Amino acid sequence: MKNKEQGLACFRNIYKIAVADGYLVREEKEMLLETGQRMGVSRTQARDIMNKINHLDFIIPDEYNEQMEHLEYIIRMMMVDHEIHDREYELCYAFAKKIGRNEVILQRIIDKVSKEMSVLY
Repeated sequence: MKNKEQGLACFRNIYKIAVADGYLVREEKEMLLETGQRMGVSRTQARDIMNKINHLDFIIPDEYNEQMEHLEYIIRMMMVDHEIHDREYELCYAFAKKIGRNEVILQRIIDKVSKEMSVLY
């Protein structure tokens, strides 16, 4: 992320996916903590996002590279517990559509991220 504002936007986007199925599992919490720290998100900022998430929409970055970076973070969050819930996928696809990607392209990116994650685990 280039700056703190972009880091906050990405954190908000991945948190929206993390809670889409109604709860946070350990892997999602760990990824949120690590990602938030890496992006410079303070506890206060994170708490503010968490308290308002049901009323917040995705933040769509202006630049293509940032859009794709957010999409990959969103996909990683969706897959971190090794299970893709319907609501998580719906939100992921909604973000993809907002940045001009169709379901075929989304699936290619999911496959790419899945391969990368299988190497890590």
